[in-house]
Formats: sequence, C-alpha cells, structure tokens
Amino acid sequence: MARPKKNDNENIESAVDTAVDTVEKNDDVEIKVTRNQNKAMQIDENEEIQIESLIPNVDYYDEASYNNFSWGEVGHIEYIPFGIVNNIWRNHRGYFVNLWIRPLDERVIKKFRLDKTYEKYDFVLDKENYTRDNVDKIFDIISSMPNSSKISIINKIKAFVMTGEVTDVSVLVPLGRKLDVDFVNF
Repeated sequence: MARPKKNDNENIESAVDTAVDTVEKNDDVEIKVTRNQNKAMQIDENEEIQIESLIPNVDYYDEASYNNFSWGEVGHIEYIPFGIVNNIWRNHRGYFVNLWIRPLDERVIKKFRLDKTYEKYDFVLDKENYTRDNVDKIFDIISSMPNSSKISIINKIKAFVMTGEVTDVSVLVPLGRKLDVDFVNF
C-alpha cells in the first residue's frame, strides 16, 4: 500500500522539531564550554595576587596567617596569596567595595563579582578621561558614589595632579567645585 503524502503542516512541524533538536544539542555544548572556563578560572590558594591601593595608608592584618599588609601611598602594589585575599573579601568587603584596594587579576575580580563595581568606576579612575568633554559624565558618576568611594576618587585625582598627569584647569576647577576640593592650589 502506498504511503499517504504529508501535508504542509506536517512538513513545518518536522522542520521545527529538527531545529529544536539542533538548538538543544548546541546548548549542551555551550554548557560544557562554560564549565571548562570555570575550571580555568580556579585560583590556587597560594598563588600571588597583585593588590593595588587606591587610597593612601591602608593596612590589613590577617588573623589566620598573622601577616600584616600595608599600602602607604596611592598606587602601591602588594603581592598577597589568594587565600589571604579571600579572607579580606570574606571579613572586610569594604576594602574592595569602597575602592580602598583593587585586585589587578581579572580572575579575582570575576570571582568576587566586582566587575560591575569596577566597570562603573573605571571611567573615573582612568586619567585619560579627565577632559573638558567628559566633565559632565565624571560629575554624574561621582554624584552617584557612596561617600567612602568619593574619598578614594579624590585621592586618585590628587595623585593625578601631583604627578602632572592631569593639568587641564578647565577640568580641575569644575571638579574641585563639585567635590569641594581645591585641586589647583594644594
């Protein structure tokens, strides 16, 4: 007996089923890739991580290892084992969230989910963005910051001025007015 001919609806349903199967197979592959990426992002407890200070005179004493870490000036870098960096994160998140110190390893930033925090403030922390065109954007970002973060930004701007990296008076005067700091005569 001859088979009956499929109508158009059956052809469409067959094509949709095939497409769904293909997408499901591709999703499995993406999950495997993501798992492999997570394994690559694993950090050994003894691996040294560079931690930069964003404000002067930051100290941390780790009670578990009896180590003391000090950052005397803006931009000072300490090499700290990841296990201790993890202790800082667990016990004193404010060091990172308030922008007192910053890990320079992208894996640590992603592991602690600080990428959004630093992404928001990277524009303000980059000396190249202190131009006349960006003054309003800098004002908006600084205005939305918590007070503790404003301190670190002020110290960073002071460091830029002291080293001569930012010298444009048309940027420094409006920033100084907004932050109630004299960046030109200090």
